[in-house]
Amino acid sequence: MAYTPVVGKSIRRQLEDREEEILSPHACLNKNSAGRMRVEEDDGCDIRMPFARDRDRITHSKTFRRLKHKTQVF
Repeated sequence: MAYTPVVGKSIRRQLEDREEEILSPHACLNKNSAGRMRVEEDDGCDIRMPFARDRDRITHSKTFRRLKHKTQVF
């Protein structure tokens, strides 16, 4: 399945459309995110979605990097 970007749509809208096409109907989509318990500052990037922001926060954390050469951590 080749992905071809649509001209005229925002990058975020393209990512949301692709997410709906690829993921299971039972998946939790970014647009259905419940948000945060604490309000976060807007980083000015409207392209990154909530789950991508969470993933990046985990993978770049010091705690996760310490597990780098341990078993079952990619």
